[in-house]
Amino acid sequence: MKRTWQRSSIGSRQMLAEISLTPFIGVLQAVLVICMFALPMATHKAETWGWYSMCGFGGNDRPQSIRVAIKQTGETYWNGIAVNRAELKSQLAFLAHTRGPLDRPQIEVVGEPATDYDDFIRVFATAKDAGLENVVASIE
Repeated sequence: MKRTWQRSSIGSRQMLAEISLTPFIGVLQAVLVICMFALPMATHKAETWGWYSMCGFGGNDRPQSIRVAIKQTGETYWNGIAVNRAELKSQLAFLAHTRGPLDRPQIEVVGEPATDYDDFIRVFATAKDAGLENVVASIE
């Protein structure tokens, strides 16, 4: 039996199918959230201190940084005061245990051009063992 196809009774100007807008709105919301975080960072207007200051934890007060200088002879200085390995370890441990994770200052390890690489590694390992994570190195 042969069937003949006929045009439906829907006029040519009427919509034949509907598209659900729910997934489209969900995608737009995700793009909006991504843009809310990405645009301030792309324009360099967001603080690098992150949500710490945005949530009202101490306002714009950023913890001070601590400078650990290493001479080429291996001598270590904590903010200009000479310390040995045991004193450095105890000061880093004290700093890690007396301050919360958001109140800990950045540790700047600064060395001379001829400073031994092992001295840097020793200070970084001591800071890591104490529980400090915000440690940076530079050469003067």
